[in-house]
Amino acid sequence: FSATPTPIVSPSHAGQRGHPIALAWPLADEILRLRDDESLKTLVERHEVREIECNATVLGDLDTPDDYRLARERYGA
Repeated sequence: FSATPTPIVSPSHAGQRGHPIALAWPLADEILRLRDDESLKTLVERHEVREIECNATVLGDLDTPDDYRLARERYGA
């Protein structure tokens, strides 16, 4: 992350961005200024993003405890 001049780095797989993204500290103030109808996706769309190719596990989402449990089962963690 520190080797790139872009403020956002995202793992990706087969052309799809994944999780988690890394954000440069200077974006913290901009995050705090997001409106109620905006999200981090809005912020990402405003900035250049460097994508780093990874395996397919970066495409999973862990939004619920059940998602986490399934990921642990799938990847043996």
